[in-house]
Amino acid sequence: LMSTPVWVAGRIRNDSDQDDLVIEFRNPRIAYIDLYLDDGTDAPLLIRSGTAQPYDERAIDHPIPAFPFRLAPGGETEFLFRLESTGDMRFRLWLWDHPAFTDRAATAYYPEVIGIGMYLILAIIHFLIYIAIRERSFLYLGLFITSWQGYTLSVNGTGHKLLWTDWPWLADRATELSILLMTATFLLFAVSHLESRKQTPRLYRLVQAALLVLAAHVVFTSTHDGIARMYTLRYLSIAILLLLGWIVLYAIARGSRTALYFALSWVGVMALAGTLILFNLYLISARWILGSNLVAFLFLFSIAIWSSQLTIRLWRQTREYRRRLEERIETLSGLLPICANCKKIRDDQGYWNSVETYMGRHTDVDFTHGICPECIESLYGGLRKDNADPESNGG
Repeated sequence: LMSTPVWVAGRIRNDSDQDDLVIEFRNPRIAYIDLYLDDGTDAPLLIRSGTAQPYDERAIDHPIPAFPFRLAPGGETEFLFRLESTGDMRFRLWLWDHPAFTDRAATAYYPEVIGIGMYLILAIIHFLIYIAIRERSFLYLGLFITSWQGYTLSVNGTGHKLLWTDWPWLADRATELSILLMTATFLLFAVSHLESRKQTPRLYRLVQAALLVLAAHVVFTSTHDGIARMYTLRYLSIAILLLLGWIVLYAIARGSRTALYFALSWVGVMALAGTLILFNLYLISARWILGSNLVAFLFLFSIAIWSSQLTIRLWRQTREYRRRLEERIETLSGLLPICANCKKIRDDQGYWNSVETYMGRHTDVDFTHGICPECIESLYGGLRKDNADPESNGG
């Protein structure tokens, strides 16, 4: 992690038979990327890119910063990159001939766009289920899927191209904000799915405190430009990961099968999250894991398992509710012994109960009282006649 300008120098040799070349800079999250290239003229060629630049000012319409230039076959030239950003300065440089770069760029992002569409449909389905049945776990899972897509769009540069084209502030912070939203929504989903508020109230209070810390860090990230926000996010992510592990293991120790299935489906994501943390701490080198489709596959696998668990739980709750409803209906079916005079009902123990008491015990019905027109006439009809007769009032 660095926050000061960095200069990178090198040489390029053109071993192809093309004179139109492209340098692809494999880190789309650096704010300023200036390429100085010796093209044989008096002044070096200057090409600018980075998230701090409006996207439509890029030399090539490509989510990853790319710099076109000309160099004769067999020729060599020197270049300088000036990098300025707050965050991870690691990158790779790919050198292409222009036709090969054009062919790859035309199809490289189709799988990602298709994946984004699939995840978007999945999130919408969870939102619709929440609207229909008001089960918060579906809402939190849908928000987690949405924030994951925000993270994906930020790390591959597609978000800068499609969404925050002229918004450098968001382009610089999109990855961090999406990680914070992912962490918060997944924390909410986990405690809702595992019913931690009811099962482990003390741990739930820790979750509430963690959510407040995450909200404070959103404000800090939104207003602070220093490197401190990157370090804070890194160690905060580790703390939240440990808290989630504690909640899941505690639920498993209490015999929760839901927590056990949750943990089994979460193993792959946890392993990748740990790998990412170790990679960001420069303790391991795992670029091939992070750059492959393994992350997306394990994420989709976990989402499918969690959605299935929620659906099964909902089905069981519906079945239990139907069973209780059928029991109540059976209780009220058949012949009820009722007094011909006072209308009390005799229960199975031989006690006589008022209609209100009996129905209140065996159904969800509550009673409110009134007087029907026939009873009003029989009880108070004479009073009404007296009020209408002038002689009754001393007239």
